Amino acid sequence: MIPVNTRLSTYVYFVLLIIFVSALTLVAYTGFFSRYLGDDYCSAEAFNENGLIGSAVNWYMTWEGRYTHTLIRGFIGFVGPRGVSFFPLFLLVLWILALTFLLTEIGKILRMRVIFPGSLVSASIIVFVSLDGVPLAVKIQAFYWAMGSTPYTLPIILIIFNMGLFLALARKNHLKNTPIQVLMTMGITFLASGLSEIAAIFQIAVFMLVLCLCLLFVPRAYRRTAIHLALLNLVCALIGFGFLLAAPGNKVRGASLSPNSLETTLRLAITHFREPILHNT
Repeated sequence: MIPVNTRLSTYVYFVLLIIFVSALTLVAYTGFFSRYLGDDYCSAEAFNENGLIGSAVNWYMTWEGRYTHTLIRGFIGFVGPRGVSFFPLFLLVLWILALTFLLTEIGKILRMRVIFPGSLVSASIIVFVSLDGVPLAVKIQAFYWAMGSTPYTLPIILIIFNMGLFLALARKNHLKNTPIQVLMTMGITFLASGLSEIAAIFQIAVFMLVLCLCLLFVPRAYRRTAIHLALLNLVCALIGFGFLLAAPGNKVRGASLSPNSLETTLRLAITHFREPILHNT
């Protein structure tokens, strides 16, 4: 995180902020050329036939268990081809705000001075590097494409924000945390789990790790609150993963796969995992 403690560093902060916000503005502008692509047309057709809730239920029952993703599929049909062009801008703003919030909370824990400006600059740099460091094909599928951004980019944003909220609540005495605040962090965990299987598994692993860290390193004054929050979020992540596994649509989708689909999937996963690494070396 970039500290901003002197007048000189304040000037540096403004220069860096202008540079990276300008670059991200171009990224958002490019997103205005996005339109329906691939599965977006299926989402629009399902929305026209069944409505927002009906289409989400239909996808869950007949194709996939990603319950939050299926709801957003209906929303994609609702906003229409022109509406999806605002998705990249929406994601960028949320991503920067979520990262700024998380870095600010980390700064408070580290007792840094004037941490918000440095957090905002750092968040802008991280988002820019994250988008600039991937091949164009990956960026199109995972960021500019509405259907692709939902399971790939949106979970990252929600998890980042939830980590900031977790730290904010853990710093306070558990008696000072309102039920709404606790329910908010639990709800975000549950919704993020419904965006993709990877998001659900990742959150389960993260909150199990957080529990271990709380037991080993967190000061006693904050330990009870942190463990309480971690357990609640872990339960929500497990429940969300259970919803993913229990979807009737999984059997329908699985029936369309060939016997060697797992082998093919693993081979393609390894191949495409190597591509960004080779691209940047």
